[in-house]
Amino acid sequence: PSKPVKIIIADSVVNSGSSIRRAISYIRKVAHEINPGLQIALFVLSGVMQEGAAEILPRQFPRVRFITVRVSSNQYTGRGAIDTGNRLFGTTLVKD
Repeated sequence: PSKPVKIIIADSVVNSGSSIRRAISYIRKVAHEINPGLQIALFVLSGVMQEGAAEILPRQFPRVRFITVRVSSNQYTGRGAIDTGNRLFGTTLVKD
């Protein structure tokens, strides 16, 4: 048996976990399309994770490793195209 392909998802701040859920589902879907037998090891790294997400995500995805610098009781929900990464790092989506 071959070793699993390691995939790291990095997110500066995880609030509700909706973006992480979509990313995990997308990666699993694409991996299966590429090679149905492909084994993947998923890791989610974050600077801050909201405590609700920190409790729920590992139960929803027991085979995914969640690693965060700290868990926070504060909650922020971005509006429109604004997200926490924009606020922290001034990042924006670049379209061709």
